[in-house]
Amino acid sequence: MKRPTPVHPGRRPILRLPAVAAAFGASLLLPGLAAARSPQHPSATHPATNETPPLVNTYWRLIRLGTASAMVAESAREAHLVLRPPARADQRPANASDGTRADPPPPGGLAAAGQRQAGGSTGCNRFSASYEQHADRLFFGRSVATRMACMPELMRQEAAMLDALARTARFQFDGDRLLLLDSRRTPLALFEPRYLT
Repeated sequence: MKRPTPVHPGRRPILRLPAVAAAFGASLLLPGLAAARSPQHPSATHPATNETPPLVNTYWRLIRLGTASAMVAESAREAHLVLRPPARADQRPANASDGTRADPPPPGGLAAAGQRQAGGSTGCNRFSASYEQHADRLFFGRSVATRMACMPELMRQEAAMLDALARTARFQFDGDRLLLLDSRRTPLALFEPRYLT
């Protein structure tokens, strides 16, 4: 088993869509992501504009937790976060009329109408949590995660990432990067956006 390697901010890993689709379920991905069939190379800047990416419906790849670089193990999901817009009653998964099954819900189940859900991966397990956002304030509810065992380094990263989400009180953008802050504005985690080009 190979040891995880640090994620370097300038490095562009290949986003393997089948793994992401399996992790989230196609209904939870960015529009058009589920339809893609081959790996794509993500870009850290929006292909159409140089504007700050939106907080919601952006794939945020973890770069740093506190002062430590994020770790990615070979053949493992990269640590990331996606904040979804409020759930609508008509978005609840159901069996399609052709008899196929709908995508499974994220860990923790379905979001109630009007509730905001965040989800992603710690680099080891998938997680889901509710969130509230008002201006630059951002709060995450209790996280629910799958329980797969990983290498000790990834388990420590998972604990630190879930703790950072629980302590988040604010956010700010640093260029196109997302910085989560605690109530004293101490940096907790840094993410960069990933776009399919």
